[in-house]
Amino acid sequence: MKKVLLMMLILLLIGCAEEPVEMIKKSVKSVKTLEVISRDYQDYEKYIGHVKSSGTVKTAFEVDGKLLSVHVQSGDPVEAGELLAMVDTEGYQFSLDAANAELSAARAQYNKALESLSFVENLYNDTKNLYESGVSSKAEFDQVKLNYDISQSEVNSARQMVNQASTNVEVKNYMMDQTSLFANKSGIVVDVLYEAGELIASGYPVVILRDELPLISFGLAQDDLSYVAVGDQLTLECDDASVNGDVVAVEQVPDRQTQTYEVEMKVEKDLALGAIVTVIVPTEYVNGSMIPLGAIRSDGEDYVFIVTDDYAERLTIEVVAIFNQEVVVTGLPENVQLITDGILGLSVGDLVKIVED
Repeated sequence: MKKVLLMMLILLLIGCAEEPVEMIKKSVKSVKTLEVISRDYQDYEKYIGHVKSSGTVKTAFEVDGKLLSVHVQSGDPVEAGELLAMVDTEGYQFSLDAANAELSAARAQYNKALESLSFVENLYNDTKNLYESGVSSKAEFDQVKLNYDISQSEVNSARQMVNQASTNVEVKNYMMDQTSLFANKSGIVVDVLYEAGELIASGYPVVILRDELPLISFGLAQDDLSYVAVGDQLTLECDDASVNGDVVAVEQVPDRQTQTYEVEMKVEKDLALGAIVTVIVPTEYVNGSMIPLGAIRSDGEDYVFIVTDDYAERLTIEVVAIFNQEVVVTGLPENVQLITDGILGLSVGDLVKIVED
């Protein structure tokens, strides 16, 4: 009887032990995946611009002076870069010559200081060896070291003077260049507002040009200034249509209020004046994997789920570019299976099954 009861107890325990195993069996979650590859993508920025009249373009000097000559008159066609007028260069030439003389003097002083330093440095090294050998006194060594320190200071001071003089020459050269006024775009001369011999102030219009084609204008951020140059072709979107335009002007001085640089584009299409357009500016190339935006999760850091040996694994990623509903990220190994659908409720370690669309 005892043996029968013992066998029944053992069978009961075995049955109780097997039941939880069945209860904790993990369920399989169906997911869809995307095989990830890495390559280069060109990033871009979108800017809001508007269509403006290209009827008149005002050109002005960036320097003051007496108008020396005017090379165009009303009705003349001009090409971009053509000389329109000149300011008397005598005063600016004097300033440039003086700046070059200061630079030469500063360079001579610098070379002299270098020669002196070379001599003192050799003396310092020799005296140091003698002092360490016990031949020279400490007082002699201290005096030579003081002279060496003074020579180094004189070289540094002379170098600063050369840098300042060089900068001054660059400024004077720039001002000298601005004594010639060139057409910043092709067009037809509408009016010439000054005559030779008159005094003009910087920034005041001298020659007014007109252009028959419409212009697109938008403000470019300083960070993207290096990506846009005269002659570049950019794409703009207007009324659900894409149009290519050529950059004809890039301002080098930012707007005081917006701190952006005005860019003008010429388009070969008749657009309504005042119409709002979106200009796409290609920027740098980024390397990474392009994945759907919906595949990314965040809990303080961005991460995604991938499939590893039929289990869900979490990988931390970094977003480097955004393209509408797709993003370029780094941190994903090549050819990894990225989970794109079935993410809701998914946890690390879940058993998953990849299904097709």
